[in-house]
Amino acid sequence: GERMKRFEKKIISMKKNIVGLDFINENVLFEDVDMSLKQQEERNEILVAEHVFKAYSNGTLAVKDLSIKFYNGQISALLGPNGDGKTTFLSILTGLYELTKGKATIFGKDVEDEMDEIRTFLGYCPQFDVLFEDLTIYEHLKIYGTLKGGMTHKELKQEIDKMLDDLHISDLKHAKAKNLSGGNR
Repeated sequence: GERMKRFEKKIISMKKNIVGLDFINENVLFEDVDMSLKQQEERNEILVAEHVFKAYSNGTLAVKDLSIKFYNGQISALLGPNGDGKTTFLSILTGLYELTKGKATIFGKDVEDEMDEIRTFLGYCPQFDVLFEDLTIYEHLKIYGTLKGGMTHKELKQEIDKMLDDLHISDLKHAKAKNLSGGNR
């Protein structure tokens, strides 16, 4: 109600005070792709970001007019110097941050309106370990699997065992994070 209206006014006011937020390059052309990738686009099996902006309340513009497509089955990379907005952009795609302007969809799901559904099929590995030094591999997987939800306790245990087996680290199941090598972390 009233609280939401005040919040929206604050956002509108903030947007007016950020230099560069009104700049959109309407002439963005995506590289021509082969038929198999065009078919992925038609089936909404790709990630699309169009004119994405992220501005913080202090006026800092972290992402400015980013338009990009990532195709299923391809390796893609975001490259740039520190402070260029790469992590911020990924944080938008995973729902950690809201975008300020623009549109982003993942497999046809809008990151602003359908994040709960996106999280059922999207994972994100941040640039720093999200590990608790005194927990084991098994305990970490159990915590994160429980947070993700959607499985019974028995199904979760089976999934964890399968994952450990698939990664050939079943023997490290009870190893604490602080004792793992960089590759196993």
